[in-house]
Amino acid sequence: MTISKMKLKYSSLFFVPFVVMLGVFLSLGLTPFSQNSIHSGDFLSQYFPLYIGLHKLFWSGDFSGLFWSFEKSLGGAMPSVWGFNSLSPFTFLYVIFPISSFQVLSYVIPLLRAGVMGVVFGYFLEKKFQGVSKHYWLSLGLASSYALSGFVVSQQYNPNFLDNLVYIPFILLGIEEVASGKRSVKLPLFLAISLITDFYTGYMMCLFVALYTFYVVFSKDISLKEATLKLAKVALFALIGVGLAAFWLLPVFSALLESKASAGSTFAWSWNSVNDLVAMPQKFILGSFGEKEWGDSKALPQLFIGGLGLFGVCTFFAKKEITLRKKLAATVVLLVLLLSFSIQGFDQIWHMGQRPVGFYFRNSWVANSFMLVLASESLMQWKDEFRLNEFLVAIFGFGSILVLSTLRILQYVETSQKILSFIIWTIILLAFFFRRAERVRRLQLTAGVVIVELMVSSFVGFRRAPYFIGNAGLKEQMEFAMAFDKEGYSNPNPFTRMEMHKGLSHANFPIAFGYNGASHFTSSLEHELIEEMSHLGLPTSQSVVNYTNRNVILDSLFGVSRFMMEGDEKRVFADVRGMYAKEGAMKNFAIYRNPYAFSLGYLTNENTATNIAFEKNQPVANINQLLQVIGLSGTNALSEVSVQEPATTNLTKGQEKYTLTNEGESAKIEWKFNLQPNKLYFVEIPERQAGSVIKSKVMLNGIGYPYENRFHENQLWMIGNGNLDQTITFAIEDAKAKEWDLRGFKFYTIDITTLANALTQYKKANDITIESYTNAMVKAHVTVTNSEQSFATFTIPYHSGWSVTVDGKKQEVKKALGFFMGVSLTEGEHEIVWRYTPPGLHLGMLISISSLLLLIFLWKKHKNE
Repeated sequence: MTISKMKLKYSSLFFVPFVVMLGVFLSLGLTPFSQNSIHSGDFLSQYFPLYIGLHKLFWSGDFSGLFWSFEKSLGGAMPSVWGFNSLSPFTFLYVIFPISSFQVLSYVIPLLRAGVMGVVFGYFLEKKFQGVSKHYWLSLGLASSYALSGFVVSQQYNPNFLDNLVYIPFILLGIEEVASGKRSVKLPLFLAISLITDFYTGYMMCLFVALYTFYVVFSKDISLKEATLKLAKVALFALIGVGLAAFWLLPVFSALLESKASAGSTFAWSWNSVNDLVAMPQKFILGSFGEKEWGDSKALPQLFIGGLGLFGVCTFFAKKEITLRKKLAATVVLLVLLLSFSIQGFDQIWHMGQRPVGFYFRNSWVANSFMLVLASESLMQWKDEFRLNEFLVAIFGFGSILVLSTLRILQYVETSQKILSFIIWTIILLAFFFRRAERVRRLQLTAGVVIVELMVSSFVGFRRAPYFIGNAGLKEQMEFAMAFDKEGYSNPNPFTRMEMHKGLSHANFPIAFGYNGASHFTSSLEHELIEEMSHLGLPTSQSVVNYTNRNVILDSLFGVSRFMMEGDEKRVFADVRGMYAKEGAMKNFAIYRNPYAFSLGYLTNENTATNIAFEKNQPVANINQLLQVIGLSGTNALSEVSVQEPATTNLTKGQEKYTLTNEGESAKIEWKFNLQPNKLYFVEIPERQAGSVIKSKVMLNGIGYPYENRFHENQLWMIGNGNLDQTITFAIEDAKAKEWDLRGFKFYTIDITTLANALTQYKKANDITIESYTNAMVKAHVTVTNSEQSFATFTIPYHSGWSVTVDGKKQEVKKALGFFMGVSLTEGEHEIVWRYTPPGLHLGMLISISSLLLLIFLWKKHKNE
């Protein structure tokens, strides 16, 4: 079988970026089995666990997990999670292949993505300019520049920002086809795919569609009426694309309204500058990426598109074959993009009304793509002759970048990078303007030089990645995911919850391992859940809930029946060692069973359950409100312990605060007191001193205390059990803070027997039997014998998508225990059924079906015409 020349050319467009990326990985010593992986940033803590979870979701057959999951903290809406973290075809490779292959897949997928980007941009060049067939070497250089741009390299470990680069060529071709009156479904189809696979960058794609449509329409010398008709037609097909995605988009935006939007942040216009315009041109220099950029609010957009792309952009504005109208239209689009990178208000528009938290200018791919389109316009109609104006513009473009680089010093743009860029740009100028050698040889040289430039840029950029995560971390997650299945802890039946004590990288383990947990990490975590968990003294932040500082009270009321702890038993929380039964072990974790854990639902007093309202920075008072549910209050609840003033070293006591005596030395603060038998002890850590605590060592009886340093509010830590230890020494060592206010450090206790008896008796009398459940349905049975305890509280976070029926009749859903759900009952035997329907799903399906019918109608109408 013979392979056509075009197939070979397209194959090369795939393999060149693929091999360049592979060469960079190997040159850095990165393989699927090396000590370090190719990944960095949030990949281990956010993306990889979700890929495992997506695999388990599809093979479980419970597709309702796409919309709601009890594995997202105590339960939460999932469209915004899956929609932000990408449902791209590359992600679905994790669904198709077994979990045991994920370590290799995570290495191969970035290579495949780069190769596909090269092919699709080559397809764009061929359809628009016959680029691959007639200008192969230029197409190879441009396609490789597209696949290995500065944005792709710098964001390689944020895969959800990259998949739109696969769709852009089809969408841009679709815009041009629709505007020219051709029959086309590329725009609505790929815009819908873009919005479904990642709504966040899909939103940016919609803005890009508007800009590119302006460029295409106003580049033509047509009347205003004709231009308006073309704009309207493109807008119609774009809206059809949005409509096709509505079945998914409306549930996504509904979930966002009850998560990020509920945080109360509103868009406020600002003309503040967000970066340095003089320094920005240096981002066109190879390797212009720094390890600290991801968290620097003054970071610059990733604009590197290779020397060939930059040359094409410069000469675009000097080329006489390109009309003045097209140049003016391109200038307007570039100015809009420049404003978007420079002014906070414009920047926030691109990021859905907010400035990102880290990884700034996630819309850089828009600028890169548009600039490479302009470069293609120029280079694909290049006349092999010396034109002084084109030569001078190219010299000015390259030269101005180097001159401006002397005015601003960027740590990640070294002199060697400037020199190498100068050499590469010089070779490109010689290849295009000095024509002694055969044209094809000069273009081959250009393509080869640019590919080398892209390889060096990728190598330098990857070498400066914020940090490479170890392959051991990926392997550990894979092994645990399989172990949870083997041991029967995944998809537990009947319903149970469990948690493990570990750091942030394990916040998404419930989803990865398939158990109902309490921790979660995602940018779209429900804000109310974060707030309420913070009120209870748990470590949280804008996008994280870590159930690490749990205690037997919260475990029992939230139904956490198992707790996993790594390491020496002495490091296990005192209530776990004293009150839980050690059940076994899984790898390096000990598993403890909580005998007091309630069911997912239990009967409560309606007045008590519905009138609980937590206050900020009052974790003890808030937990005491929960204890009232089981009949504990006053001295039977958490009570403050009077302790002596701490012993201090290198601190001088003032009227209200302690100050560092000798600033060159560290300080120590130590509380030591005797424990009473049969008592649990806690310490409250004030949020206002969190920064000082984090920079110190926290020690409990000489061992480092395993806390999570995410202080959204005051935290409450379990520190002692009078049946296990006679004394406590709680210390803050190696303290560097100049000032300490120790008044907020308070100690509390509760009687173990009183608490255990109350929990046991309450569970026996009020637990509700869960007969069956999925992520979208809970069926329960209960017999109410006491009208004072006739309110069924379910520890499902309150969400508008849930409805409830009692004995087949729909009932009102009420808030319970501050942020859960409940329903009123009468005395007698009842069947309770909770069902979750994603808000917006039905309307979205109607819109999607209507949009599909409209698209079919327009397609057929155009065919008949």
